[in-house]
Amino acid sequence: MSNSDGNLLSFIAGAAVGALVGLGVGILIAPDKGEKTREMISNKSHDLKDELESHVEKSKDKLESFAHSLADRIKAGLENNGKAVEEAFNSKKSEAKA
Repeated sequence: MSNSDGNLLSFIAGAAVGALVGLGVGILIAPDKGEKTREMISNKSHDLKDELESHVEKSKDKLESFAHSLADRIKAGLENNGKAVEEAFNSKKSEAKA
């Protein structure tokens, strides 16, 4: 067996031992059992979904309010412009008659 083969086997053995030690330590210090962890993840995801829905609803309400305000401002602007156009038309019409 060459030196490089020995290094590869040492690396593989070291990685395997490291993985087993890591797995053992992970099991020993894991905060909860798998079922409880899955339940916690499920609860957190539901909480996150509810929070996201709340933010979406608030954003939707703000957007609707902004859209109504903008529509009112546009309508008022058009009414004012319509009056100005009508006044200008009547003025030109009066000048044309004179």
